[in-house]
Parts: sequence; structure tokens; C-alpha cells
Amino acid sequence: MNIRFKTKRLIAATAIAFYLGTPFSASAEEAELETITVTANKTEENVREVPISMTVLSDVTLEDAKIESVKDIADLTPNLMLFEHPGLGVATTMRGISADPNLGNSVAMFVDGVPVLGLWGFDETLMDIERVEVLRGPQGTLYGKEAEAGVINVITRAPDNTFRAKVSGDLGSDAKRTAGGTLSGPIIKDRLFAGISGKYYTKDGYIYNSYQDRNKNDREYGYGKLFVRATPSDHLSFDLVSSYTDNDSGGTDTNSMTADDPNIVQSNLTEFDKSTTASHSLKARYDTGSFVVENITAYRKHKNDVQNDWDFTQATVMHGIGRQDTWRLSNEFRVSGDTGRLKWLTGLYADNDVYEGLLVIDSSVPGFASTAYRELGGRSLGVFGSLTWAFTEKLSLTAGTRFDWDEKTFEEAARDIDLKNDYSAFSPKVALQYAVTESHMVYGTVSRGYRSGGFSPIAPEGLEPYDKETVTNFEIGSKHGWLNNRLTANLSLFYMDIDDMQVTAAHTASRVYVSNAAEASSYGLETELAWRVFQPVTLFASLGLTKSEFDEFSDAQGDYSGNTNILVPNLNFNTGVQYRDERGIFARVDLNGVGRTYLDKDNTNKRDAYFLVNAKAGYEADHYDIYLYARNALDETYNAVGYFGAYTVVSPPRELGIQMNYRF
Repeated sequence: MNIRFKTKRLIAATAIAFYLGTPFSASAEEAELETITVTANKTEENVREVPISMTVLSDVTLEDAKIESVKDIADLTPNLMLFEHPGLGVATTMRGISADPNLGNSVAMFVDGVPVLGLWGFDETLMDIERVEVLRGPQGTLYGKEAEAGVINVITRAPDNTFRAKVSGDLGSDAKRTAGGTLSGPIIKDRLFAGISGKYYTKDGYIYNSYQDRNKNDREYGYGKLFVRATPSDHLSFDLVSSYTDNDSGGTDTNSMTADDPNIVQSNLTEFDKSTTASHSLKARYDTGSFVVENITAYRKHKNDVQNDWDFTQATVMHGIGRQDTWRLSNEFRVSGDTGRLKWLTGLYADNDVYEGLLVIDSSVPGFASTAYRELGGRSLGVFGSLTWAFTEKLSLTAGTRFDWDEKTFEEAARDIDLKNDYSAFSPKVALQYAVTESHMVYGTVSRGYRSGGFSPIAPEGLEPYDKETVTNFEIGSKHGWLNNRLTANLSLFYMDIDDMQVTAAHTASRVYVSNAAEASSYGLETELAWRVFQPVTLFASLGLTKSEFDEFSDAQGDYSGNTNILVPNLNFNTGVQYRDERGIFARVDLNGVGRTYLDKDNTNKRDAYFLVNAKAGYEADHYDIYLYARNALDETYNAVGYFGAYTVVSPPRELGIQMNYRF
């Protein structure tokens, strides 16, 4: 399948069509709009009044679309792709800015205020979730160094005076089995509450190792979470959230790109991926009535042991054994207030993180075997502030900035390396918004974000440090609601200028490492539409278009100026229909599409565009639900052929299953 578009013309045509079809008159029915509260700006706001291009997935939407982990949310989010780097975690691509596995992520993710570490954690299990907020565009003003392209916020449902209990389970293709449950309610009415949730998941792999007569990429993990809330008074609250994940799975979903059958390997190594992730946060909140004081202390630790066969043969050409141990301790203190015409927020953030990694290359080929133990550390401090001034009831201005300072260290005893470097950046933002009516809002934003610098362990001595990468974003958008919010639509157009782009560049014909070797730009649009045609039937659609290219980029292997950035699909979309009636009948069908995606800087290898159909149907009663579901119902193959110039990332096949829920 070949999907092409003229980006500038399509952006203009879409914008014109959208606005020509927008009725700006407000009827009496439109005044009764549903209120959706978000905390994108770290204060509670109506989502339709926030001048940010954002997707909000409620607990109901997550359940209806069978979104089980953070990796799945890209199906419903314009201009977001989550790509699993084999054995290296999950990288995010948003608005044309991608994460090379040698770099940190350009999208910050927070789970109940806990910042996720690098590429690890983006497969977080979603259980007992209140909502997921996806903020597109630089959010450095409030979120700092890792929010260059956007932010993903996962918010757990807080326990309260209502008792809730639920058990659920799946049976599906490839011996998939899941079992989980949630329980929450009051311990002391109005003052002390607790919630607990857990899940077990196992599924056979879909890549067969014919040499060992076993599957290569089986999956198995367990997950648990505890949420305790205390409210000593009506003004004071404390939230303690702890979670733990234990993964004991097989190898990666990869094969050699030259394999006759991508789903069959002949490996002499038993691959595995074993990891644990522990996350803890304590949030204190005091609301005086005039202003709110909040403090969040968070700790997250990830340990990972992997063993991979990178030659996929019966010989020991290249086997990799890796151990990683990384943790981060962070604290954020902030104060906010709202006087009616003026809303303000200021805060201070600090963190400390450590990464320890061991990589052993086992090989019978002379010169291939190696052992490397490295330690990378970091400390950072951020000071930020933002205010929104309402000139009139309809026109308001938001302005803010943040100063971040980062210190990075790199040690490798075998090569006698002991380095330290520091980086700093300002991340300002200005947004102007105008409420045309109570149901229609337009806005314009200029913002700046950055990805911190660091060290490239694979670089030759003296060339390990690389500098920060910065992004300047220009954006206009609008948010609309008609028919008493039965029909809603959002649109945003953006242009981003990327300076000192961090890339893996070749500095000799065969030696590559991270440096600031490129300048780039990215532009496109995002639009979302939902229409409840009548009570049982809802239609929905979303579309993201992105053109992201290197303005200047050359190295010892070639000139890539004008090429598309890696792991950036030129489009993604979701469209579908959902039916739910009072008799308990439920049905939903989603069509998801992803455009052509290049896997290397010279745009030689790519994953072709593809469509996936997901479906779910069943019966919902007062205390139980039962569904049949299908993911990738048409069994579409969408392998990424040529990853790292040598590998095929094999796409998962169709999954059919039955899901059961019981509520007490």
C-alpha cells in the first residue's frame, strides 16, 4: 500500500474545510456542555479551555477500546507512535521528533507524578485508571527537560467513600491468559481510603525457534498497585501510590532481515528478558481557599537482565548479555492560585538519577567479543512559573517560563573515563486564547522545549559529550462543541524548528555515535471528532499528519538533507463506530492506520503503510460483562524490515479472545 500526500496543500484544505463547516452561533442547547476536568497545566481546568492540543482518554474509553497498556494509546492519539526498540525499551515519536535508542525520550511520561526513566516504562499496565492525558507540542515550561515534543500523564483513580470491587480475565489466541482485580473504598469514612489492584498476563510467542523447538518471544508478567489516601481535614490530603511490575519473558520480536520466514529462527541461544520496576510517590496537597500548595516526592527503580541472539543462527556470531540498573529520586514543590481574572502557578523541581549498565558481547569471531560496564548519573534543578490573565471574559493570555540546569556524569573504568558536564536552558511559552462562544474556542501558542545533552559511550575518547537539542513550536488551534456537546471537534496546526538535533551520525565510514549533527523542521496537523448520533451510537475519528525532515544533515556516510526523520510516520488515524444500549448490548469497531515510516537516516529501509481493524462486542449487565474481541482482525502483516540496517521487527498476528468482568 502506498500513501502519499502533499502536506502543505492538505493542511490548508483541511483547515479551510473545517472552518467553513463550523457554525459560530450558539444555541440554548449548546450552553449545557459536559465538563471534563484535566490537570495538563498542573491545575484543574476544563479541557475545552486549555490552549493545548491534547487527547484525553477516560477510564470508559480505555475499557471500551481495550487499551491495556500505555503502548496501546497511540492507536487513538494523533501524531503519536510508540515503537518498541528490541531489548531497549519503548521509544516515542510525537510531531516528527523521535527517540533513537541511544538517546533519551523526547516525550515525558508521568504515572501519578512519577517521571518514567528513559525508554523504560512506556509499556506500563493501565489498571484502575481515571484518565490518560496526552499533551502534544513542547511542554518544557511546566515539565522540563524531557518534554521536548509532549507529555503523557497517567492518573490513577483515587479511592473514596464508594466501595468498588472488580475481577476480570481474558482467554485468547496463542494461549493468552490474564487475570486481574481491583478493590477500593473507605477505611475511615471521609478521612482514610485505600485501593489495591493487580494483574497477571501470559501469552505464547509468535516467532518459532526451530533449532530449539520452542517459541522465542513468549510474554509473562505480574503487576500490582497500592493507593492510600488520607484527608485529615477538608483542606489537607496525602496520596501514597506504590506499584511493582515483575517481567519474566522470552526474547525480542526480531529476526534477521534476510530470513526466508520472519517468524522462524534457528538460534542456539535461549533468549530472555527479565525486569522489575518499582515506583513510589507521596503527594501532599493543602488548599487554603485562596491558593493551593502541593509537593510530590517520587522514586522509580528499574532493573533489567536480557540475553539476545543478534545473529539468529546456530553459530555464536554475536550474542548480547545485558544488565541495567537505573533509578531516579525526584521532588516537585509548587504553589498555585486563582483570583478569577488571574490564574498563577510557580514551582521548584529537583531530581537525581543513576544508570549502571553491563553489556557483554559473546562471539567466536575474532575482535567481536567485548565487555563494557558503564555508569551514567545526573542531577537537575528546575524553577518554573506560569500565569494566565483574562483581559475580558473571552480573551486571555498565558505566559510562563522555566529555567533548568542539568549535570551529567559518565564513568567507564576499563577505559579510564571519568567525565562531567552540565547543561542549562530556558523554556518559555506564550499562548493567546479567545472564546468565540461558550462552545467554540481558538488559540495560538509559541513555546520552546529541549532534550538535555549527555554522553555517548560508544564515541572515541574526547568526543563523548553532546549538547542539548532545542525545539521552537508555533501552533494555532481550535476546540468546538455542538448539540449540547454531542458533537465535538478539535483542530491544531503546528510548525516546529529543531536546532542542534541529536542524531547517531557516522564520523568515519564505520564508526557511529551520538552528536548534534543535524538541523530539522516538522509541521503538520491534528484533528479529532466525536459525534453521538443518537443515544446508542457514537462515531469517532482522529487524524495526524506530519512532515518531518532534515534541513541539514551529513556525515562520513552521506548527505541526508531533505530526508525524513527516522521512526516518523507521515500520518496516523483512527476511525470507528460504537454502539451501547440500555439492554446491555455493546459493539465497537476501530480502523487504525499508520503511514510509511523510514527506519534509517538515508531512507533506504522502511515499514510500509498499513491498516488494522480491532473489534469488540458483548453483553453488559449490572454486575458482569462478557465480550468477544479481535485485535488485528484481518491478520495484517506490518513488519519493520531493515531496522538498524540488519533486522526485521516482526508484527504481532491476529488475536481473538473472550473477556469477562465481574463487579461486586
